[in-house]
Amino acid sequence: MVDRPGYEACRAEGPGAFKRWECSLPFAPFGPVRFSEKIQRFTPFSLGFEFLPGETYYYILPTPESPGQCLRLQVSVCCKEDKPESAHPVGSPGESGTSGWQGGATPSPLCLLLLLLLPILRLLRVL
Repeated sequence: MVDRPGYEACRAEGPGAFKRWECSLPFAPFGPVRFSEKIQRFTPFSLGFEFLPGETYYYILPTPESPGQCLRLQVSVCCKEDKPESAHPVGSPGESGTSGWQGGATPSPLCLLLLLLLPILRLLRVL
């Protein structure tokens, strides 16, 4: 992965360049070697890469036989947010049309009572 100048010049050196994969053995004993990249904003892996909205990422595959020539791939991630939104609504349930309940509308008291009693009833083996 390189920065834009490295992409345009087909140069894998510089401050913005780092190696994502190395294909030194393209023919493995049990079949061809394949690499995949999962484009996601967050990654649970320590060595994973996070792709941010509105950014462009550049990949090159230089060839030692032909300096200045390479295979190029440009990945543009859509769309940069104009304003950051919080992941969780702020305020008490029902305030400004938001609810802490994932279903949208606030659940009825009977439904909440059933949800609270269900684990107890299972412990007593009533259900």
